[in-house]
Formats: sequence, C-alpha cells, structure tokens
Amino acid sequence: MPGSAFELDLSELDGLTGDLAVAMNRLKTMDQAQLLHELGVELEGQTKERFDEKVGPDGSAWKSWSPRYAERQRKYNPGASILRGGGPGLYESISSRVSGGRLSIGSRLVYAGVHQEGWPAKNIPARPYLGISRENQEDLVTVMTEFVRRTSGGML
Repeated sequence: MPGSAFELDLSELDGLTGDLAVAMNRLKTMDQAQLLHELGVELEGQTKERFDEKVGPDGSAWKSWSPRYAERQRKYNPGASILRGGGPGLYESISSRVSGGRLSIGSRLVYAGVHQEGWPAKNIPARPYLGISRENQEDLVTVMTEFVRRTSGGML
C-alpha cells in the first residue's frame, strides 16, 4: 500500500501480565476483531494528537518548517501548521483497518511515508507520527482491560 502504516499484533504489547495476560489468552473464543477495532480507534486518536502536539511517538519535537516554506504557508495558507494544511490531507487520512487478526493504522496518501521517514534529497525532515509511546501503551492496556471486563462478565 502506498503511504505509511504501523501494524499492531496483540502479542507485541509489553505490560500484559497477571490476570490481563490470562484474560487475553481467553480472547481466542471472544471477538478479537472487535478488540482490534477498539484499539484502532484509540490509536487513531493518539496519532492525531501528535499533529496537535507536533511530536513523534518518542516525544521528540518535529522540526519546524524552513523559513522559505513558512513564508509560503503564511501567504497562501494562513493558519496552517506542520502536517496540517488548510484542507483535507494527512491528518484527515489517518485510519485503522483490521484484517486477519492484525490492526494497521496509517494513511494511504502517497506522501505519508515522506513525512514519517523524511526525504533528505528534498530537504524534508522526518516528522514521525505513527508509533506507540509509553503513555500510548498504557492507554492501550486500559482499552484492552476494559474490553476484557466487558466481554468476559467481569472476569478481572
């Protein structure tokens, strides 16, 4: 798929210990697709928050626009901010998809990967927006815990 995406496999999350790990193992008989969908909604929100905060998943600030590009934006697109132009664009294109027991989140826009990874030949720095921070991970564990509680009759 063109663009940029991040995939999440439930087994990749750290911090699943004790009762939660046991409950997650029982999900084989529950609706994993629904859980992945709920995690996708959470990840979409977390990703979009980065656009407002202008930081990557690791907490590092995105590089500012070059002075030339900043002037162009002030002239032709007042009020725009980094990775958020005046119309539909990267921010609006962030979506999640559940398929085959996996969750993907990202954008199908051709230039999505350029902003995630950067493009040194064109002097475009990386401004990573996909990924999971420690705080994001804690929020995802909370979503999973609540899902298991709701679907398992209060097993936890």
